[in-house]
Amino acid sequence: MGITIPPRSIHATAEKVALHAELVQDFNPLHLDEAFAAQTPFGGAIVHGSMMMNLLVDTLERAGGDAFANGTLKLRFAAPARVGETLTAGGQPSDNAPGAYDVWVTRGDGTQVVTGTLTPAA
Repeated sequence: MGITIPPRSIHATAEKVALHAELVQDFNPLHLDEAFAAQTPFGGAIVHGSMMMNLLVDTLERAGGDAFANGTLKLRFAAPARVGETLTAGGQPSDNAPGAYDVWVTRGDGTQVVTGTLTPAA
């Protein structure tokens, strides 16, 4: 049995994505140029994977403190999230790995865009 990980959300506006691009120095037009990104298989600008990961890590650290901050996190980027969507990070104790947590980031339609497992530090 583990602790509850309260979900946290962010509306990934174009302004927030641009600020994140400045922070991480990733100016790929796939994230910042809607006209360019519309011509790609994504059909529009997508949120940086690192922005989604940061939302999840912040959510986990707030819920579990040092044990979560210093734990082992294994993630998979499962689907893109479009700029303008609301992203929600969360997690729950894993049914498959005692002591671990299943963690995720979902977009507004409920699709998991990031999935993974957190094993807290001892």
